[in-house]
Amino acid sequence: MGPIGCDVSHWEVVNDWSKVKAAFAITKATQGTDFRDSKFKEYWAGMKKAGIPRGSYHFLNATQPADGAAEAQFYLKVVDEVGGLKPGDLPYCCDMEAGSTAAGAAGFIAEIKKQKPGAKVMLYCSESVIPKRTFWQVLTATKKWAGADFLWVAHYGPVAGPDTRQWHIWQSSDGKVGCQPHTIEGIGNCDIDKLRGAKTLERMVV
Repeated sequence: MGPIGCDVSHWEVVNDWSKVKAAFAITKATQGTDFRDSKFKEYWAGMKKAGIPRGSYHFLNATQPADGAAEAQFYLKVVDEVGGLKPGDLPYCCDMEAGSTAAGAAGFIAEIKKQKPGAKVMLYCSESVIPKRTFWQVLTATKKWAGADFLWVAHYGPVAGPDTRQWHIWQSSDGKVGCQPHTIEGIGNCDIDKLRGAKTLERMVV
């Protein structure tokens, strides 16, 4: 297994990113077309200052491509307001949760690539969104994960899922259930993310 990182939002309290021991960190930026995470600007700057490879994600609400595109425009606006992606940052990320759909994600990802030519996009998804028995089949059938370049999967079992050939980042714990560890030094309990291998981060960053 590769290096261990984490993902956070306003629900996690991080007072000093220089004390955080993580190989990388991803913070929530936006949701829908009007929600800005209250900790995004602070955490985005803090991770950079601490020298932690950083990423951001958008919590998707969309079920239709046009709605996904509108959410992408909002997400890009917010990320651009803090200077946009810099060398060493993780790619843009679409968090497909329950209530959103692969069609909405596809619209979101297509809009990112339209607005930011050459940009890479990561898709986050879990078996709570797509029924377990069809999880991988759906993802691999939707134009390679709805058009995304990288896949971040949430699965709190002993391995990343039924098909370990697919994922790049595995969310292995929500800080309470799932594989150890459940904590990150400098944060405490939080979502834990494991890279597929030592070279994965190098391939993913912009």
